[in-house]
Amino acid sequence: MNNPPDRSMAQRHVRTTTLGMDVKAEISQLLMLRAVAETAAMVAGFSMDEVTDLRVALDEIATCLMQHAVPDTLIRCEFAADKQGMRVQVSSVSTVPDPIDETGLGWQVLKVTTDHISIDSAPYDPTLDGRPVTVTLERARGHR
Repeated sequence: MNNPPDRSMAQRHVRTTTLGMDVKAEISQLLMLRAVAETAAMVAGFSMDEVTDLRVALDEIATCLMQHAVPDTLIRCEFAADKQGMRVQVSSVSTVPDPIDETGLGWQVLKVTTDHISIDSAPYDPTLDGRPVTVTLERARGHR
């Protein structure tokens, strides 16, 4: 019978790893983003609680961005993991200046499930017919 690998052993072997993907900015693509986030975190050796936090945070961010995305655009999602934690960047082109409500329950969920979160909204770009937005979140290993 094989024993599962020790989590500390997985952490010793983690080097900085980056993964990026684009999906259509449609709610139907949330399942794909959730699956990739979960897989990336598990392969990087995060605990199940950390994996869940990352998946929940990404879900909230992607949902907000998809709801306000310029039609027929993409959501770009990049994951970078190392021994300290994971950074996730989610980008899209928004029809509104502030696609993520920083006063609502979703924002509170993001603050609880991440160690750091920032939103970078650029001015309206007529060539994109919207505002480029990038949300960056960070989750440290074993921080909670």
